[in-house]
Amino acid sequence: MQIYDLAIIGGGPAGLFCALAAQSQGSGGKSVWIRGGRPDFGPAYATPFDVHVLNVPAERMGAYPDQPNHFWRWLQEQELTFAADAYVPRLLYGRYLSSLSTQWDSDQITSVVIAASREADAWRVQLDDGSALLARTLILALGPPRQSADPWDWLLALPPGWAPPPESETIALRGSGLTAVDMALALRALGFRGRIHAYSRSGAWSQSHAPTKPLNPADASKLADDLTSATSASDVVSRIKRATGRAPWRSVIDALRPHSARLWSVWPIALRGRLLRHGLSPWNRHRHRMAPEIAALLSGDDNLVVSQAPPTSAAFTLDCTGFAYRNATEALPMPSLIADGHVQRHSLGRGVAPPERDDLAIVGGMLFGALIETTAVPELRAQAWDAVRRLCST
Repeated sequence: MQIYDLAIIGGGPAGLFCALAAQSQGSGGKSVWIRGGRPDFGPAYATPFDVHVLNVPAERMGAYPDQPNHFWRWLQEQELTFAADAYVPRLLYGRYLSSLSTQWDSDQITSVVIAASREADAWRVQLDDGSALLARTLILALGPPRQSADPWDWLLALPPGWAPPPESETIALRGSGLTAVDMALALRALGFRGRIHAYSRSGAWSQSHAPTKPLNPADASKLADDLTSATSASDVVSRIKRATGRAPWRSVIDALRPHSARLWSVWPIALRGRLLRHGLSPWNRHRHRMAPEIAALLSGDDNLVVSQAPPTSAAFTLDCTGFAYRNATEALPMPSLIADGHVQRHSLGRGVAPPERDDLAIVGGMLFGALIETTAVPELRAQAWDAVRRLCST
């Protein structure tokens, strides 16, 4: 049986970033990247529609922590003349990730991992083709848990020449966040001219990016320090609202991002739980913003509705409510690791807790709950490099 020093499980951006980190830092032995069955880097980067753009400027989407503008430089090398602050089509980011994956010069496996367990002083990784391998250390970079009825699966499985419902029909979108925005744009690109009705508890789309002067570092640190002493979820919200009375709200939200992990770790578990139940939706609406040009498309579409109530009738409904973090423990190979006590469900009921073992690391969306920011590229690349550094030092 093949024995590796490091096994990386996960074929999305988080898995790739771990592979790049292992290759860059040197894992101290032979590594294997187990990508799973998808040939791409997730459905959002496999979209064929140019209107599906990144929600972050190109200059901040690089795969390397010390080179955040690496993606933008790659675009220039491909003679794709986007501005550094442009919101680039996601299919180009998928090509960028694919180009980086060709740099991996160690073993690569496209089978799916179904279980992982301890065997002597190594991890036994069981694959769906019946084979297995051993690894001294293990990184799980599985990505956020997806819904069983993911709208991206529906979209990418449509046959060529799919005929949309007639203009007299309505298509409903359950949710009004960025996934709903993507589905609305795709439906228009596919030729649907009827009513698109998005509905959610907020009855509002995600906010858009806009030019905003950042808070100076001293004010940002002062704001974060002030929030550490908050005693309740409503106190957190009140202090942030007061801050937005002194500075633009985008500046306040952006200033908190580098401090989010520290704040989340010091707040009591009850406070964090209440924020997840009652504050996550408005936070996401303001934190995870759409490109300005996309916001303009939505506002200019008179047959696009967003409200708190669903339509009275619809040809069909797409569930756009986002990731299913409560299902994190069901994603393979989590059940085997949980059964053996190597991984625990997080006490907030969303995602899993960071493992306490020094030969196991988890990167990315599965840590939601333990972390509040753990799905975007800046966090993924930082976590990937940290995980590889820690495991390779043992």
